[in-house]
Amino acid sequence: MHNEQSCHPTPFTVEVAGHDLEFRQVRLDDRTATGAQIAAVANFKPDQLPIVLQLLDSGAQEDIRPEEMVNLHDGVNRFIVIESDRKYILTVDGARLEWPCAKISGHTVRKLAEVDPAKRLLLEREDEADLEIE
Repeated sequence: MHNEQSCHPTPFTVEVAGHDLEFRQVRLDDRTATGAQIAAVANFKPDQLPIVLQLLDSGAQEDIRPEEMVNLHDGVNRFIVIESDRKYILTVDGARLEWPCAKISGHTVRKLAEVDPAKRLLLEREDEADLEIE
Protein backbone atom coordinates (compact mmCIF):
# COMPACT_ATOMS: atom_id res chain seq x y z
CA MET A 1 0.00 0.00 0.00
CA HIS A 2 1.35 3.41 -0.95
CA ASN A 3 1.29 6.09 1.74
CA GLU A 4 0.71 9.45 0.10
CA GLN A 5 2.07 11.36 3.12
CA SER A 6 5.52 9.79 2.76
CA CYS A 7 5.84 11.30 -0.73
CA HIS A 8 4.95 14.83 0.32
CA PRO A 9 6.62 16.26 3.42
CA THR A 10 4.34 17.99 5.89
CA PRO A 11 5.11 21.73 6.18
CA PHE A 12 6.35 22.77 9.61
CA THR A 13 6.25 26.26 11.13
CA VAL A 14 9.18 27.81 13.02
CA GLU A 15 9.80 31.33 14.31
CA VAL A 16 12.76 33.45 13.20
CA ALA A 17 13.97 36.86 14.37
CA GLY A 18 16.76 39.28 13.58
CA HIS A 19 18.46 42.02 15.61
CA ASP A 20 15.17 43.23 17.07
CA LEU A 21 14.12 39.80 18.40
CA GLU A 22 10.69 40.31 16.84
CA PHE A 23 9.77 36.75 15.90
CA ARG A 24 7.79 35.91 12.78
CA GLN A 25 6.53 32.58 11.57
CA VAL A 26 8.02 30.88 8.51
CA ARG A 27 7.36 27.48 6.99
CA LEU A 28 9.79 24.66 6.34
CA ASP A 29 9.15 21.58 4.21
CA ASP A 30 9.37 19.15 7.13
CA ARG A 31 10.59 18.55 10.70
CA THR A 32 14.26 18.30 9.76
CA ALA A 33 16.16 21.24 8.32
CA THR A 34 19.73 22.43 8.03
CA GLY A 35 21.02 25.75 9.28
CA ALA A 36 21.23 26.85 5.63
CA GLN A 37 17.56 26.00 5.07
CA ILE A 38 16.51 27.96 8.16
CA ALA A 39 18.58 30.94 6.97
CA ALA A 40 16.96 30.67 3.52
CA VAL A 41 13.39 30.81 4.87
CA ALA A 42 14.50 33.84 6.90
CA ASN A 43 15.37 35.48 3.52
CA PHE A 44 19.16 35.15 3.70
CA LYS A 45 21.36 34.05 0.82
CA PRO A 46 24.36 31.78 1.52
CA ASP A 47 26.87 34.49 0.51
CA GLN A 48 25.51 36.71 3.31
CA LEU A 49 27.05 34.25 5.81
CA PRO A 50 24.15 34.34 8.28
CA ILE A 51 24.58 33.04 11.79
CA VAL A 52 21.73 30.82 12.98
CA LEU A 53 21.19 30.50 16.73
CA GLN A 54 18.52 28.14 18.02
CA LEU A 55 16.84 29.25 21.24
CA LEU A 56 16.35 26.13 23.35
CA ASP A 57 13.48 25.60 25.79
CA SER A 58 16.01 25.80 28.66
CA GLY A 59 16.86 29.39 27.67
CA ALA A 60 20.25 28.34 26.29
CA GLN A 61 21.30 28.92 22.69
CA GLU A 62 22.83 26.59 20.17
CA ASP A 63 24.83 27.67 17.13
CA ILE A 64 23.57 25.83 14.03
CA ARG A 65 26.15 25.39 11.26
CA PRO A 66 24.87 25.69 7.65
CA GLU A 67 25.21 21.94 7.01
CA GLU A 68 24.02 20.89 10.48
CA MET A 69 20.65 19.11 10.66
CA VAL A 70 18.14 20.32 13.26
CA ASN A 71 15.29 18.11 14.43
CA LEU A 72 12.33 20.36 15.09
CA HIS A 73 9.98 19.45 17.92
CA ASP A 74 6.32 20.07 18.65
CA GLY A 75 5.72 23.44 20.22
CA VAL A 76 7.67 26.61 19.49
CA ASN A 77 11.00 26.35 17.62
CA ARG A 78 12.76 29.73 17.66
CA PHE A 79 15.85 30.87 15.78
CA ILE A 80 17.81 34.10 15.60
CA VAL A 81 19.22 34.62 12.10
CA ILE A 82 21.59 37.56 11.56
CA GLU A 83 24.23 38.36 8.94
CA SER A 84 27.58 38.41 10.72
CA ASP A 85 31.06 36.92 10.55
CA ARG A 86 31.46 36.31 14.30
CA LYS A 87 29.68 35.93 17.63
CA TYR A 88 30.18 37.75 20.90
CA ILE A 89 29.70 36.24 24.34
CA LEU A 90 27.85 37.97 27.16
CA THR A 91 26.77 36.72 30.55
CA VAL A 92 23.52 37.66 32.27
CA ASP A 93 22.93 36.32 35.80
CA GLY A 94 25.52 33.62 35.16
CA ALA A 95 23.92 32.43 31.92
CA ARG A 96 26.22 32.54 28.89
CA LEU A 97 24.59 34.04 25.79
CA GLU A 98 25.85 34.58 22.26
CA TRP A 99 25.08 37.56 20.07
CA PRO A 100 26.29 37.97 16.47
CA CYS A 101 26.84 41.75 16.69
CA ALA A 102 29.44 43.88 18.46
CA LYS A 103 26.68 46.05 19.97
CA ILE A 104 23.47 45.09 21.72
CA SER A 105 20.83 47.30 23.28
CA GLY A 106 19.63 47.00 26.86
CA HIS A 107 16.17 46.22 25.49
CA THR A 108 17.55 43.32 23.43
CA VAL A 109 19.56 41.97 26.39
CA ARG A 110 16.39 41.99 28.50
CA LYS A 111 14.42 40.13 25.80
CA LEU A 112 17.20 37.65 25.01
CA ALA A 113 17.91 36.82 28.66
CA GLU A 114 14.29 37.25 29.82
CA VAL A 115 15.29 39.84 32.43
CA ASP A 116 12.38 41.34 34.36
CA PRO A 117 11.92 45.08 33.59
CA ALA A 118 12.00 45.84 37.32
CA LYS A 119 15.49 44.34 37.63
CA ARG A 120 18.57 46.56 37.17
CA LEU A 121 20.85 45.69 34.28
CA LEU A 122 24.53 46.48 34.91
CA LEU A 123 27.53 46.36 32.61
CA GLU A 124 30.45 45.13 34.71
CA ARG A 125 33.66 47.00 33.95
CA GLU A 126 37.13 46.24 35.28
CA ASP A 127 38.78 49.66 35.61
CA GLU A 128 35.65 51.75 36.09
CA ALA A 129 32.44 51.65 38.09
CA ASP A 130 29.72 49.41 36.74
CA LEU A 131 27.39 51.12 34.28
CA GLU A 132 23.60 50.82 34.57
CA ILE A 133 22.05 49.94 31.22
CA GLU A 134 18.75 51.57 30.34
